[in-house]
Amino acid sequence: MSLAFRITNNFQDNADSNALKKAKMEDGQARATQQGQKRAALGTITNNAGLRIQPFRAAKQQAGLAGSSFSVGAAKNDENAFSRAQQKTAFAVPTTAQQSFTIHVDPEPVLAQSSAFITSSTVQELNPALTSLSRPALTNVFVGNGAGEEGELATGDSPMVIDSSDDEDLDCAKETAPEIHDIDSGNDIFSCSEYASEIFQNLKQSELKNRPKAGYMKKQSDINHSMRAILVDWLVEVAEEYKLLPQTLYLTINYIDRFLSVMSVLRGKLQLVGTACMLVAAKFEEIYPPDVSDFVFITDDTYTTKQVLKMESLILKTLGFYICVPTIVDFLERFLKATECSESESPKVEALAKYLCELSMLEADPFLNYLPSTIAASAVVLSLHTLGLQSWNPTLSHYTGFQHLDLQACIHDLHRAFSHAPKHPQQAIRDKYKQSR
Repeated sequence: MSLAFRITNNFQDNADSNALKKAKMEDGQARATQQGQKRAALGTITNNAGLRIQPFRAAKQQAGLAGSSFSVGAAKNDENAFSRAQQKTAFAVPTTAQQSFTIHVDPEPVLAQSSAFITSSTVQELNPALTSLSRPALTNVFVGNGAGEEGELATGDSPMVIDSSDDEDLDCAKETAPEIHDIDSGNDIFSCSEYASEIFQNLKQSELKNRPKAGYMKKQSDINHSMRAILVDWLVEVAEEYKLLPQTLYLTINYIDRFLSVMSVLRGKLQLVGTACMLVAAKFEEIYPPDVSDFVFITDDTYTTKQVLKMESLILKTLGFYICVPTIVDFLERFLKATECSESESPKVEALAKYLCELSMLEADPFLNYLPSTIAASAVVLSLHTLGLQSWNPTLSHYTGFQHLDLQACIHDLHRAFSHAPKHPQQAIRDKYKQSR
């Protein structure tokens, strides 16, 4: 096939295609006119405050102009009349006077003179209009001999001279201030070092909102502190059996105490309350929480699945669904960083502090009188003292927000619980920390 033959065929195909497209467009316009389109096409955007003129209004305005090719009545019958009338000029390039966007050219900046000071004569040369201002131009301040002679620049009376006496006092204060080590520095993304201080302050405020009542056991008619201690001891064994996180255990005890603070419970349902609270805590904290059937099994089928789920619903409603609360673990991990212990001493201090904190869960009285942050700080101080290390330092005081005297009462109660732990009827916590790990 020759090139001329292909070109001829190509022209013929294009002509046929254009004729077909034209026939389709005419057919579509005829059908649209017959059916009467209700939705008007998008009209042109005018310069009238940047607003789009509706087709009806634009048609009426155009009808009033001289040389209009259509009437107002035609515009009412055809909403697209104005658009078709402007079809030829809708995409025309606007003239300079009709442009919607203009470019503002900034004037060229005046170059500064080589002189370091600008006098009034220089200002007048740059802009003569400034001479009419009532406020004179800024003049140089020189020290002369009183006869109008120029001298050296006056630095003694200059307002730009900075008094360094305050800086000297600040430097002396820094030298006498105790050294505080930064425990938030590091590249550990899990410690959130950039927001650690803000997170800690938020935890301190949150622990005040979601704390149980200290003397709630006085309003319980069928249970007492010994029954609560038995329940906590059993929950420690359950957490060990299913390898739950320490935070899950602390959340469980928090839910139990908050629930008992507002709800009277019979002794026959106390274990059901503890089981349902641990179920809620495990669902919130664990990646793979135990199933409801597992909690039914550990109660030796004392309660059914329906009873556990019903109690779970009651606990959530009673707590107002506030289940994300700070516990001792949240504060203890941060306070242990401020002990300034060596790598060989840190594991012992951490293990003993955690043991003291778990002992505080057994006794509602007096440890419900203290906030979780107070118990965590007291446990760290007591563990350091027990191991013969420095129990208090400026870094620990800075990051805990306590003074040593503020923790005396809690430290005394923790020491008493630590001393009586071997004789306590419940030994699950001691057996847990007897293990080699």
